[in-house]
Amino acid sequence: MAITNLSYLRKITDGNNVIIREMVELFFQQVPEFIKNFHFYYQTGQYIALGKEAHKAKSSLQIMGMFELEQEMKTANDQNCGWNGCGELSVAYHEF
Repeated sequence: MAITNLSYLRKITDGNNVIIREMVELFFQQVPEFIKNFHFYYQTGQYIALGKEAHKAKSSLQIMGMFELEQEMKTANDQNCGWNGCGELSVAYHEF
C-alpha cells in the first residue's frame, strides 16, 4: 500500500516538477516541527494546542496524498479534542 499519492499535487501544479519538488521539500521541513509540537503538546496536556497542530498538519497531509492519516487526524480532532484530553488523537499523532 502506498503511503502517498501525489496525483492531487500533480493536478494543482499542472505537473510542474519544480513546484512539486518544492512542495515535497517543504513538507519534509514541516514534519519534524509537527512531530515535535505533537509530542510537546500531548506530554504537557495542551490538548487544544495539539488539536490546532493536527489541523495545520491535515492540509499538508492532504496535499501529499496521505489521505488515510489526514482522515485519522481529522476524526480524532473533531471527536476527541477538548479541555479534558484528545483521546484518539494521540494514536493519530504517533502514526504521523
